[in-house]
Amino acid sequence: MTTKGHNVNQLKEQIKNAFQDVSYPGDNHITGPSIAPGTELYDIQQVFKGKHWLDITGNILSTQSDSIFFLSVEGYHFYLPGFMLACIDDFEEMKNIAGQLIHTLTPPKIIYEQRRKWLEDDNRDYTKIIVQESEKYKNIHIRSFKEKMENITLKQKQAIKSFLEFIRDMYPQYFFDEAETALKEYWDKF
Repeated sequence: MTTKGHNVNQLKEQIKNAFQDVSYPGDNHITGPSIAPGTELYDIQQVFKGKHWLDITGNILSTQSDSIFFLSVEGYHFYLPGFMLACIDDFEEMKNIAGQLIHTLTPPKIIYEQRRKWLEDDNRDYTKIIVQESEKYKNIHIRSFKEKMENITLKQKQAIKSFLEFIRDMYPQYFFDEAETALKEYWDKF
């Protein structure tokens, strides 16, 4: 099926082929080791536990809509193709999760710069506090992004780039051009 210049089946095969050799992170490394029952991380771990990324569907993701943010480096690498495929298969149901996924694929430095500009344009006192608090977490997010991208192969990066181009071209009304920003600032070089 070809839509707006994109062959959807070819894109899905590209993603599947690129990530087919990624190893399951292990039950205790989906979100991190020693997660206490009753916590959000534990719930995420239980939902994904023992599942291959090919088995991740929109139904599973809809029960854990913020899970992409809480996956370990290994868990992110392993389940990333499952998130992309679910977004391709049912974008209307997955658009919030697609937005979160694109957010994780956008270099944090750019996100913080955009957020800072937006907040600085707002002259209310509380925005200064938000900017100060945001700066505390900026380096943590930058380091996390780099760690997540380190193990992603060139072939996988090319599949991610194709996914972002698909989202940008098919759904330009969503995400305030974040897919385009992610491409321009990081993924276009692959």
